[in-house]
Amino acid sequence: MTVEQVDACRTVHPNDCLFVLGLPVTLEQFAASRHTSAPTFARGFAGGWIQYEALFRGAYMAARTELRQMGVRFLENPIMPLLKQEIRTTRVVLLFSHWGQDGIELGGEFVSAERVVDGVPESYSGVIDLCVCHPIPLVDALLAARPGAVVKYTRLKATRHHWLQV
Repeated sequence: MTVEQVDACRTVHPNDCLFVLGLPVTLEQFAASRHTSAPTFARGFAGGWIQYEALFRGAYMAARTELRQMGVRFLENPIMPLLKQEIRTTRVVLLFSHWGQDGIELGGEFVSAERVVDGVPESYSGVIDLCVCHPIPLVDALLAARPGAVVKYTRLKATRHHWLQV
């Protein structure tokens, strides 16, 4: 481990953390996401908004409320320029999204691993926690291009319930 990585692993506080949700939060975002040809997260809910609310959004909103009270900052359905700006000043980034079509779902589109890496400063030495199923192309790209970052991920299939446990 480098000195920067050891520093990144030191105690962090909730206000050092940014929770980035790349998935729809509003009904309008959900509807737009379902009306694309891409395999979006929202398209996996055959029961529409009611099912999405019951199986994902409700748990997310409850977790968001609790985490915000602790001091965690949130960035929902971001576009890359905004995410890039926020990462520069954040020690821990928790990226919660869906991997598909060779990219991660962010701001209503699939963003390639290369574009995500470009959004992380070269000198970044914080933690990037990928709450994403099958993010290996992104993990490999981050580890190769941003060696000062600590990248947390799983190779196992993860469910939204696993990630949202607070």
